[in-house]
Amino acid sequence: MIGRVQWELIQPLDDTSIFAQFLAEKGEGVHHIAVGTTNYEEVLAAEAKRGNGLVMNCELDGRFRGIKVSYLNTQRDLGVLLEVFNGTPGSAQKPDPA
Repeated sequence: MIGRVQWELIQPLDDTSIFAQFLAEKGEGVHHIAVGTTNYEEVLAAEAKRGNGLVMNCELDGRFRGIKVSYLNTQRDLGVLLEVFNGTPGSAQKPDPA
């Protein structure tokens, strides 16, 4: 974390993930921008109205359980994907025991 901004560096561990595909097609760079919201479903609906459809929708089963995550195709507007998740890890959600 730098202030309230979290920088996520991703290194693909296989050749089939969305991150590996991005790296093969575009090289190194920004894959997505993530934002947390308390109005998760409303944000998804608003983006769908704008024509920014879902690329991937999932729930994280990693360190913070129960967080809904969606990647939206906002390349037309932002030049990258938009990751939207409900809440902010570390606020209402508690980390799983290590």
